[in-house]
Amino acid sequence: MLRESATALPVSQLACVGALAFGEREYAEWVMPRSVRRAAEVLDLFSVERPYWGPSEVAVQLGIAKSSAHALLSGWRVPG
Repeated sequence: MLRESATALPVSQLACVGALAFGEREYAEWVMPRSVRRAAEVLDLFSVERPYWGPSEVAVQLGIAKSSAHALLSGWRVPG
């Protein structure tokens, strides 16, 4: 449980907490496969203020190909 004064970290940075011996990026690369990191980066884009991201927007924001963004998003469908 987070205390009120604690700041919530993005999913992509959670694996980096306490990694003082490494830089954040190096530690994340050591701990998580690239596909898992990329999925976490996509999840970090979504918020209450911005609940929808299309493949083109994700591609631009993360600096990846539109086809890669589409592949990442295609597995996450809203039921209904």
